Amino acid sequence: MCDRGTFIDDVTVPDGTQFSPGTTFIKTWRLKNNGSCTWTSGYKLVFINGNSMEGPASVAFPASVAPQQTIDLSVTLKAPASDGTYEGFWMLENASGVRFGLGANADKQFWVKIKVGNATQPAFAVTSIGMSANPASHSGTCPVTITFTGAVTASAPGTVTYYWEQSDGARTGLKSIEFTSAGTLNVSHTWSVGSPGSSLNGWARIYVDAPNHQYFDKANFSITCSP
Repeated sequence: MCDRGTFIDDVTVPDGTQFSPGTTFIKTWRLKNNGSCTWTSGYKLVFINGNSMEGPASVAFPASVAPQQTIDLSVTLKAPASDGTYEGFWMLENASGVRFGLGANADKQFWVKIKVGNATQPAFAVTSIGMSANPASHSGTCPVTITFTGAVTASAPGTVTYYWEQSDGARTGLKSIEFTSAGTLNVSHTWSVGSPGSSLNGWARIYVDAPNHQYFDKANFSITCSP
């Protein structure tokens, strides 16, 4: 069969993850190309039915995937405003507009399933991240190294997993920080940016993969590079 997929893992937001109403989160599935055709950048992740959670109708593949290779496909969603259990179902679509999915006949959908409500929030959560960039503004020789600091505050002991995301689309691998008690710990990230004669306004931010599945505020910067 030319186009067929296999589910490998819920990289983020396993079934039954609970969110407060209106929380924005990223759902990522890891899928394997189990067919005979390469999935190109003309392929898409497409919403089929259920609750869309304010997600897009489709998302283009970020890269080509040869047979027997895997890919992580992500979509940004938002928890509905009312308490309850919600499901949204997704499939894939090839460059010719033909939809396909998982299983032997490539007809099975995959899904995101969440719970919405405030009554039983987990005790351990990241409650805030104070962000800063140093230097926040620069005028002179480039490239210049910007150091970003995030003051991560957690409500209880536990392990926070996270990654840094930059305004140019780059992001780090998954990192972790261990809290032995409630409090605040600092994490940092550097970015060497700018070229002679250029100017740029940019930012970096932190995505908390666990326990929150949530973006926090950006640290903005502005640079003007001398010729």
